[in-house]
Amino acid sequence: MESAVHFRAHAVLRLWQAILVAGLIPLGISYVGHFSPGGTRLYQTWFYEGLELLAAISILGRVVFVRAERAAWLFIGAGLLATTCGDVLYDFWYSGNPPFPSAADAGYLAFYPLLYVGIVLLLRRRVSTFSASLWLDGLLAATAAGALGASLLLEVVVNSTHGRPLVVLTNMAYPLGDVLLLALLVFVFSVTRWRPGRAWALIAVGLVFNTVGVGQISPTKFSI
Repeated sequence: MESAVHFRAHAVLRLWQAILVAGLIPLGISYVGHFSPGGTRLYQTWFYEGLELLAAISILGRVVFVRAERAAWLFIGAGLLATTCGDVLYDFWYSGNPPFPSAADAGYLAFYPLLYVGIVLLLRRRVSTFSASLWLDGLLAATAAGALGASLLLEVVVNSTHGRPLVVLTNMAYPLGDVLLLALLVFVFSVTRWRPGRAWALIAVGLVFNTVGVGQISPTKFSI
């Protein structure tokens, strides 16, 4: 009986993963190949946000059914759900023309602290021992990555120092959030001796794509 339940759960998981992968294919073609039968809104709104929501539900479902690393994945899933809510508010509540800052920005910015906490909790569970040299190597690598990211985003930050204080703070929060996230990921890779494993690699790839596409997908960011 137990094996049958395990088999069904595994089959549902594989089906869920197949749906997510199948959804990524037309979405990728729409963004990269600019081929959008049915209109770009279908892909860049309904497809994109639907996949975001399915991914968030997947992570939060893991929290419900799997005890291991539950707290870490709860924060990661909540972060993804927060940015999904930001996208939904932007596209549907504000019809693509929100005030700045708006409730959509609250969802986008909540993504960062929730993800930071989730990554730290996941790191604590997956790296059992930290030596002083390992800590030092990780901090040095993270500092270097943060400095590089800050230098690349300096112009964005400087251009964001005009307008009302709340507008300036919101504008600056996005690039700073990305820089801190980059530094944290480099720290993770360093303390795992640059052999992070599949889960960390997938998290890193997803976050890189999120950062690269941030201006295209979330146009409220870096507005003045």
